[in-house]
This record gives sequence, structure tokens and C-alpha cells, in this order.
Amino acid sequence: MKRLYTTIAQHLRQGESAMLATVLRVSGSTPRGAGTQMLLLPDGSTSGTVGGGEMEFSVIQLGLALLGEGRSAVRSFHTLGARQPDGPGAICGGEVTVGLWYLPGGDVRFATLFSDAAALCGDGGGWLALRLQSGAGGLGVEPALTDGQAVSFSKSVTLAELRPFLWNQPVYQSGEPAWFCMPLPRERKTYLFGAGHVARKLGALLGVLETPFAVIDDRPELCCKTAFPAAARCIVDQPSAALAGLSIGPEDEIVTMTRSHMTDYAVLEQALRTGAAYIGCIGSREKIAMIRRRLGEAGFSQDDIARIHAPIGLPIGAQTPAEIAVSIAAELIQSRRKA
Repeated sequence: MKRLYTTIAQHLRQGESAMLATVLRVSGSTPRGAGTQMLLLPDGSTSGTVGGGEMEFSVIQLGLALLGEGRSAVRSFHTLGARQPDGPGAICGGEVTVGLWYLPGGDVRFATLFSDAAALCGDGGGWLALRLQSGAGGLGVEPALTDGQAVSFSKSVTLAELRPFLWNQPVYQSGEPAWFCMPLPRERKTYLFGAGHVARKLGALLGVLETPFAVIDDRPELCCKTAFPAAARCIVDQPSAALAGLSIGPEDEIVTMTRSHMTDYAVLEQALRTGAAYIGCIGSREKIAMIRRRLGEAGFSQDDIARIHAPIGLPIGAQTPAEIAVSIAAELIQSRRKA
């Protein structure tokens, strides 16, 4: 989300108009949930997706038409779902309500809005709220940002109006005006301790998944942007010493795969003292059993130790570094969705 909003701000500052398509509400069988967003540019190129297929094609076609007219709109689209066993050819689909928000190029005000929204994602999080009201010139969109304590950007939207919508999931209330409010969670960061073969493959996958990550290793020839071009940071230091200096948030993930069993243990001992959402360790069952035993001897409870995903990754029979990286990435995705 932070990356998308930064991209929008850049296009607007460069004078290029854009359309931001947002899934406001879904019912039935739909490919994406409320809060999913897609940026549409005048040349038809997109960033993000609202579901793909015929539905997304229809959104793009309508969005391009609205871009040409400089208008915003809210429309409902139908999706095709699975065939039902009790009816030849019957299709059970869903309905997706999409807000198409016109963003005029060169508008410094809107560019600032999305820069500020990206900053919220990088800081403590917050909400983006939209008041949607029909008028003689079409749909009017009044955006506002809030961290839950104060409202910024809009001078007409109040915190009292927004409070009923400040949930940890998107909220859409139809009517005149209609309201849509979506959380801007603090950006998740993944920390890779160890810069070996599996870490390099996992770093490439995290880049594809658009997950900001840092890699930590004491070998500068391995812990570098050449080996990890998608990394936000390459920290050359002893892993356990580096972890002590990091600010680990409740959305963050810690993956340890250093070249030393004792270093992995030292990282895990510190990781369990953080509120990290995911803690994983690579290694054989014998290594993991030894680490669990030592953590117990160090005073950690069984509930504490159970936070560790080890052996790391989903059990897909992975053997090569690339396959192991895929299994770890899949487990990270599973952990995020459960959260």
C-alpha cells in the first residue's frame, strides 16, 4: 500500500492524471476483498488489481472513460463463480462495488494526500476515509486522513464523523453521503538473518511480493545489494548484535538462517522477546530440538517457544534453496492471512 500511494503521488506531481479504483464492498463469490485498490493511468497501464478477468476489464474500460471526462463514480460489477451441482450450467457469482476516483494530474493537494498516506503506512498506521456525495457535476469525493487522534487533509470531515468507521477492516456505508474508510496499517518488514543460498532466493521472492526486507550478515561479500537487489537495507554486522538495535513491530517478521546453530539460537532468544508477528528458523529437526531445549532451559515457556516456526516453511517436500525459499514465502503469506 505504501508503494502504491508513493507511485500515485509521483504521477500526480509529474502532471499525469490517474484513476484509483477501490473495492468498496463485496458479496458472494469474489476474487478480492474490500479495500483492494488498482491504479489506472491514461495509457491503460495499471498497478495492483481488483480481481482480474472480465470484471477487472470492465473496471478498466469504465475507468478510462471516466478519466477522459475527469469524473469519479461508484459502480457495481458482477463476477462469475463456481458451477452449482443442482442446476445445469447454473453459475453462482458475486457482486463487487467499486469506487473510481479521478485524480487530476498536477494537483499538489492530492499528491500531498497520497504522500501523507504513504507516510502513515511507514509510521504508526492510520485510516484513509472518503466521503462520497452525488452532485450536479457527478460524484464528489472528499478524502481525509486520520491516525485516530486527529484528522488531516480535510477541513470539513471531523473525527466525530469518522469514529464509527475506524475499524481494522474496510467499512462502507451507502447513502447520501456515503462513507468508505480503510485502515492504513503500519508497513510490514521482514528481517532475514543470514545471507546464504536460501536467503538470496527468499529475498528475490520478497521483492516479487513487494515486502520490504532487510538482510543481516557479518560477511560483506554476501550481505550486499548485488546479492539482494530488492533489499531495503543490507546490514553488515553480527546477527544477534544487529537485532538488539532494531525496532521490531507487531507486524514484522524474523527469519533466521545463519551459518551457525549458535547464532540462530542467539537470534531466536532475542526474537522471542519482541512482539514480532512471525519468527522462523531453518534447520534439521535435531537442530530445532536442541534449540527448543536450550530456550526452555533459558526460562522461556512452551507458549513462547511455540511461536517459532521450525522447521521453517510449509511441508511441500522442498529440497533445493529455491524450493525451500518458496515454502518459506508460502508460510509467511499463510501467517499474514491468518493474522
